[in-house]
Amino acid sequence: MRIEIKEIKIYTFKDAPKEVRGKIIEMFSNCPYHYEHHMSERIATLKKLAEVLEGDLDYSLSCVPDRGEYITIKPRENYSYDDSIDDHILNYQALWDLINVDKECPLTGVCYDDDLLDDLSKYGIQTALNNYIKSIHNEYEDMISEEYLSEHCEANGYEFNEDGNIYN
Repeated sequence: MRIEIKEIKIYTFKDAPKEVRGKIIEMFSNCPYHYEHHMSERIATLKKLAEVLEGDLDYSLSCVPDRGEYITIKPRENYSYDDSIDDHILNYQALWDLINVDKECPLTGVCYDDDLLDDLSKYGIQTALNNYIKSIHNEYEDMISEEYLSEHCEANGYEFNEDGNIYN
């Protein structure tokens, strides 16, 4: 039989040496779940916007910039045989009616609603959707910054080994 006792160094994010902090940041940036909750909320906002506008949502999103990213909301095809009815437009009136209720975050109750609706009223739909993609990237970039991770790790009581992995 053999017994081995190994000594390991355990760090908080704040007291970790610079090289260990770099490994911790890399670990979080490679974690597929680090931004998952935020992305789910952002997509819920887009889905609700499309629903209110009576449009079809199509998107390809990533938390890091990617050439194939897009968001579109196109009018639904009602397949009406009456050509006198213009049923191929988005229902902006329903959106403005919802906004005029003076309710904060009227789509899903999450702050992303207001961000998107502010841009929509200033720039129109396509620019607002493009800005929404940029805001996703900016938010994620912030979420892997030292300042954010320091607060995040402290709030959750995370500790790390020398490899930058969470110590259990």
